Amino acid sequence: MMRQRKAFPPPLRGRARVGGVPATSSDASTPHPNPPPQGGRGFAHGGRLVTILLLLTALPCWAADLAAGRGYYDSGDWKHAMAELAPLAERGDAEAQFLVGAMLLDGSPELAVDRAGALRWLTRAGEQGHPKAQYELFMAYSDRNEQSKAALDWAARLAAQGRRLDGIPREQAAVCAAFLGQQYLRGWSVPRDAIQGRAWLVVAQSLGSAEAKAGLAQLDPTLTPDDIARSEEQAKRLAP
Repeated sequence: MMRQRKAFPPPLRGRARVGGVPATSSDASTPHPNPPPQGGRGFAHGGRLVTILLLLTALPCWAADLAAGRGYYDSGDWKHAMAELAPLAERGDAEAQFLVGAMLLDGSPELAVDRAGALRWLTRAGEQGHPKAQYELFMAYSDRNEQSKAALDWAARLAAQGRRLDGIPREQAAVCAAFLGQQYLRGWSVPRDAIQGRAWLVVAQSLGSAEAKAGLAQLDPTLTPDDIARSEEQAKRLAP
């Protein structure tokens, strides 16, 4: 399979006192109107609040760094893009992880190709459901026959969420679903299964694949009505 090039550019642990005056026997039992906070649970709640406030304060900077990194990426200045995006990727931002992985996969005059590093970052983004990262992983692994199981896995992950996507990710999901359909129909890399194969073609067609539509037109006359009904139900489970 020829590798399709991206049409797209390719987040951060004594005595009681009352009011400062020693208490007397008459007022020692009188509760202070504003008792000082106690340790334990109250402290834990306060700690969480501080953490949340720090995170909220960091969000604008995080977003600014991501925007700056993407700007450098789009302009082809991958050296500065990497400087902005790598720290965000380390913090778990899926978009940053995808962009770092995409740069390492393709390389540039300023950035050496690092396939192992690229796949590592793309996998971290893909596991978070990033559709473009999942597509890059599918394409990268489908180029190597010995890695075909991984290609099938990433294709299935992307195709399964295709109906919730739009734009380029939806088109890529359609490609993956059609690929899976052909794999099962022809018994390539997986046991031959016409029901499963047709189900993936149904998913691909629903995502706009003309190839899948043509494939179904040829396939359906060779199947029984029961087979077709079973594959339709399977398609609903594969891509809800």
